[in-house]
Amino acid sequence: MAEKSIHDGHRKRMRESFLNRDFNTMPDHEILEILLFYAHSRKDTNALAHNLINAFGSLEGVLSAPYEELIKIDGIGDNSAVLLTLFSKLAVRYVTSIDNEEAYKDEEAVIKEFVSRLANEPKEKVLIALFDQKGKLLNITEIATGGIDDASFRPRTLLTPIFRSEATKFILAHNHPQGFAVPSMADVNTTKRVKDVVAELDIIFEDHIIIAGKEWFSMKNSSKYAEIFK
Repeated sequence: MAEKSIHDGHRKRMRESFLNRDFNTMPDHEILEILLFYAHSRKDTNALAHNLINAFGSLEGVLSAPYEELIKIDGIGDNSAVLLTLFSKLAVRYVTSIDNEEAYKDEEAVIKEFVSRLANEPKEKVLIALFDQKGKLLNITEIATGGIDDASFRPRTLLTPIFRSEATKFILAHNHPQGFAVPSMADVNTTKRVKDVVAELDIIFEDHIIIAGKEWFSMKNSSKYAEIFK
């Protein structure tokens, strides 16, 4: 009974330590020790944590290890191996969800920037917003003056800024200074040609935004044109 009390007291102190200190300063083995509490109600998880660190070198190494390798470690049974595997996949899923949220925020910010730059332009201009593989905005570049049906713009002119920035996704935008924020037939045809140009290059054409004054139109979010971007 005394042994159980000492054991429970140690776990309580470890949990309190975790809650009251900077997580980034905690040693790898202590983080693992606490995590393993939830797979072993009574076993000494400090020893298990050290076994794991010795086998895989670090906390990152342990969390990257496959189930089949984890279960080979002395003292690590099915419960521990499943918990560690689940925890590592959960961490990846969480980071991915945060990245997706940031990407969405970036796209909203990009549309606002498009409107800011083009709302009062007396001439048609074409802008491209470039994103990396995580969906983070790299830059916004003007690629033509005169509109997408003007002789100065060719779909392949997109490739130079895309390759220079090593972008994997882009949003196109242009303005209608004297018109409405709706695509013309020329806009639709050019959008299709742009899609054809990048289709085999593993580059995502995310959207084409049409701007008139403070108004804007997303072709991708219109049921009439969404098929172009699939």
